Amino acid sequence: MEVQYFRDIDSETLFAAVGTSGFDGIFRLHSGSRIWEFLSPGSLEWDRVHQKIYRAARVENIDPAELSSSLPALPVPAKQAIHHKTWKDNLLPKHLIMASHYPLTKKIIEAQEHREITVFVVLTEDTYETFLGDGKFHYIEEVFLSKENANRHIKHKQKEGVSFHLRTITIRLDGEAFSFPFFEAYEYDRHKAEDVLRSLESSLKK
Repeated sequence: MEVQYFRDIDSETLFAAVGTSGFDGIFRLHSGSRIWEFLSPGSLEWDRVHQKIYRAARVENIDPAELSSSLPALPVPAKQAIHHKTWKDNLLPKHLIMASHYPLTKKIIEAQEHREITVFVVLTEDTYETFLGDGKFHYIEEVFLSKENANRHIKHKQKEGVSFHLRTITIRLDGEAFSFPFFEAYEYDRHKAEDVLRSLESSLKK
C-alpha cells in the first residue's frame, strides 16, 4: 500500500498518509511518542490534518530513506479493515442526548403532533482562512425554526470574506431523548448535534 511521509513545519510531528493522497487514512506520530496514532478517513481530525497536508501545505515531504531507523514501525491496517466515515457520522451524537438538558426545545417539540421539528442551521465559512489559512471549515452561527428567517439572516449578514451554508435538520423526541431522523451534513461542516441543540435552546431564550 502506498505511503507518503510528511513533517509538520510548525512542530516535529510526523504524518504518514496511506493510499492515494491519504484517503485510506493518516498516521500521526508526535515528537517523543513511540505510538503511531491512526486517523480514520473521513473523521474530523483526519480532515484537519488532510487539509494541513494537501490544502494548506503546512508540511514538508520526507523521503522514507531519511526517516530514522529508530522510529516505531508503521502499523498499516489491511485495506478491508479501514473504516471510511460518512461526514454525518462525525456530527451525530455518540450517546443519547436527554431532552431535559434542553427544556425549551423539548417544550416546543412536545407541542407538535409528531413530536418533531425541522430547524435550519446557518453555517459560516471564513473564505480568507479557506484560501490562505489552515483550511476550509463551516462553523455553526445560528439556528432558525423557519427557512425564511434563516435566509433573511444570511441576506442581512452578507459581507466580503464570509460564505454562508444552510443545512436542514429534523429533531425528534423519542421518549425522553432526542434523535435526528434527518441530519443534512457535507464535507467541512462542523455543526455537531449538541451544538445545534445548544444554539436552538439559546435562541429560544431570547
